[in-house]
Amino acid sequence: MKLSRPAPLVALSALSVLAPGCVDVTDIEPEFIDEPAHERDTQTVTEADYAGACPDTRFIARSISPSHCPEIDGWIARSLFEEGSPWLMAAPSAAVSDSDGHLCRYSWDEVVELGEAHDNLELAATGLAATVDDPEPPVPPVLHDYSSDCEVVRGQRGSAISDVVGPGVRQVFRDQIGWVPGVALPPGSSPVAVAVVDTMPTSEPDDPRSEHGELMARIIEDVACSGGFPCDVSVSRILGLPRYIAGEDRDRGGYVGSHGDLAVGIVESVERWRLGHPIPALRPPLIINLSVGWEATLFGSGETVSTEAVEIAMEYASCHGALLVASAGNSNSACQAGAMAPAMWENRAAPDSARCQELGFPPNSWNSGYRPLVHAVGGLTFQGEDMPGTRPESMPRMAAHSTHAYAGSAVLSSSLTGTSVGAAAVTGAAALVWSYDPSLQAHEVMELVYAGSADLGRNADLHIAGNGADTVHRLDVCEVLQNQCSQDALCSAAGVNLGCTPPAHHDMDAVADAVANIPVADSYAPAFGAALACAPICGVPSEAYSETSTVCNEIEPDPVVLFVNPQPNLPTCSNCTLTDDDADDDAEAWQVHASLDSFYDGAPIERVVVTVTSDIMERFDFGAVPLSSDRVTVLELGSWVAPPHIRAAEIDMYFTGKDAPVTNDIIVKQ
Repeated sequence: MKLSRPAPLVALSALSVLAPGCVDVTDIEPEFIDEPAHERDTQTVTEADYAGACPDTRFIARSISPSHCPEIDGWIARSLFEEGSPWLMAAPSAAVSDSDGHLCRYSWDEVVELGEAHDNLELAATGLAATVDDPEPPVPPVLHDYSSDCEVVRGQRGSAISDVVGPGVRQVFRDQIGWVPGVALPPGSSPVAVAVVDTMPTSEPDDPRSEHGELMARIIEDVACSGGFPCDVSVSRILGLPRYIAGEDRDRGGYVGSHGDLAVGIVESVERWRLGHPIPALRPPLIINLSVGWEATLFGSGETVSTEAVEIAMEYASCHGALLVASAGNSNSACQAGAMAPAMWENRAAPDSARCQELGFPPNSWNSGYRPLVHAVGGLTFQGEDMPGTRPESMPRMAAHSTHAYAGSAVLSSSLTGTSVGAAAVTGAAALVWSYDPSLQAHEVMELVYAGSADLGRNADLHIAGNGADTVHRLDVCEVLQNQCSQDALCSAAGVNLGCTPPAHHDMDAVADAVANIPVADSYAPAFGAALACAPICGVPSEAYSETSTVCNEIEPDPVVLFVNPQPNLPTCSNCTLTDDDADDDAEAWQVHASLDSFYDGAPIERVVVTVTSDIMERFDFGAVPLSSDRVTVLELGSWVAPPHIRAAEIDMYFTGKDAPVTNDIIVKQ
């Protein structure tokens, strides 16, 4: 019988319905706004914003029963880890539960009125005590608690310019991570399985909605399979972000996902690996790449059932011996500090034997060492500095070059900037290390990657305090493998020398010069007025230049757009460059060479804004500029003298019908 609430009881308010699924605004505002070190100068997040992010038609709950999900009137009940793929259907869901109860997903059946359905769900969690005035018998609770399955997990992500500079940018990226060509790799590798839980379905369709997951997989393959295919490192695509504005698409994938989607994707990665290799002794090591994230200060980091489901899924993978690697996250205009989830869980220890037994595993033991639940990866520039868009107080122990990266060698696509890039490169390096010594445990693999990479001599923001070294190391794949070889008697005796050289601090001059030589089709040179003083952005003073406006004319996107509104996450102009047209910087001839990625051809552009950040953020508003993928357009910055040190530059494009711009970093020659 389905549980339902007696009619006389008062229905829940809208706020009460949302509260279980999303952290209450009053709970997060002090942490989100009152952060003096960063002077959060942008918008706050309202209850309405949470309503857009956290649906009131889908919840994740903990059943009091250890093995099944009770039926509740108005809701379709399913075990969280018993749907989505044949691998999950074949796996016993109880194996991903613990002593706190069975994880369930409840979706509104659209038959019972939604308010009544909410009442029934609340009754299932609270029960109903008998009273003197109420002759109804008491109703015991059947759920411990529940929370909305918030859709807040995002991926972290060819034109006329790309066609010319692509090979050069790709080589610079390879140089920066210490890429080792296949001919130089020592023999003797063995199989390793890698799962990329992202936007790409396992079927690898020709027309995915978002290429983010595929590009992450290609970066991993470029590092771990530089000798080509067949390759001992096999990279699987697992759909963890199936949602877009009209619902979900498990055939083509989506742009974002919910906490439940991500948790299911992680478990599916394990089950595909486990059931695909039924003999435990013959299973290859497993690495799970999570180049995705959500804002923990807004949507929880284990306090809600939905985020706890992700943590339990990661523990389940860790108890199986898997290595989890996640991107630290990129900044946005809401100015949050600290790493995004799940990468922020590097400050939590991986499950010990007792916790794994609670999850249904036999007793096990791990060697000593630095063993977090997940290994986070931060982003660096060509000069080894924090990547543009690095979040304050978010740098983990492990970092990698993360700007203007090309995904592999087979196809030159748009270049990518973001911590996802670094996480993918580190995943590839870890796969190589494990392939040469499958006897290693997951944390020992990452210790070799960390030890072989360059120590930048500064403390990490994110690590388990008091457990191992806590300085930031920059990935160098070549040195990692050479260091591993030196610790192996056979490899060392063979005299393997990979000829490693430290990554050069490229300034991208050669790439920028190549762009400058591309024939220009159009040139825009607005008569910018004097600089307008604008409100600080994330604590950085800002100015604006415009030809037509005497106000800053900022377009602040709604927070819902920032966190959940599905948008194509391909960059619009991944290899746009900011250069000086004259050898003398004082000649005031700075310009941006721009061309549109072919994905956006035909989309009407309402506004193009170039932002240059040094000690001040300077914004140049060009208005509507008709860019195209088949030609190069020069945007003249006018009478502007470049500061001595440009930290970052980016271009924002506002398209008709979109509430927020598509933004990407641009190459700077200075």
